[in-house]
Amino acid sequence: MNRPSPEYGLGAMNWGNEMEVQVRELHGNWDLGFALDKHTRSSIYLGEDAWGHAMFETKRSPAGEALYQLKYRQDWSQAQPIAMQIAQSIYPRLTDVGCIVPGPARRNVLLIDDRYDTGASLEEACRVLRGYAKVAGIYVVTITW
Repeated sequence: MNRPSPEYGLGAMNWGNEMEVQVRELHGNWDLGFALDKHTRSSIYLGEDAWGHAMFETKRSPAGEALYQLKYRQDWSQAQPIAMQIAQSIYPRLTDVGCIVPGPARRNVLLIDDRYDTGASLEEACRVLRGYAKVAGIYVVTITW
């Protein structure tokens, strides 16, 4: 497994079963939503590199680092720990989650996004989903806030 190094603040991560997270409830036009953890714990400006790009010393939460490695470093080995942590820390808080499928029954929908900032993308997705008669309820999960 390709694991991020402890210099990114991952010393407390338990790669066997779960990462340490601080689940937070998210509020919006959905029925219920949660984020696994805050994305960035701290970020210190270090100056500019030889090409004039800003450099930072960034410490992320375990979930934030896993998301960063997956999203920006294409480290697909991070998908499983993130999914497992969502299953362990958030999924039990939701009831009767289904998916959008053709059929007679109305279903609850679980909408997963990478990061919660303003909530605009989740709000828009929920607005569209609310127009679909097959959607009973909407739950949202983000990896970080």
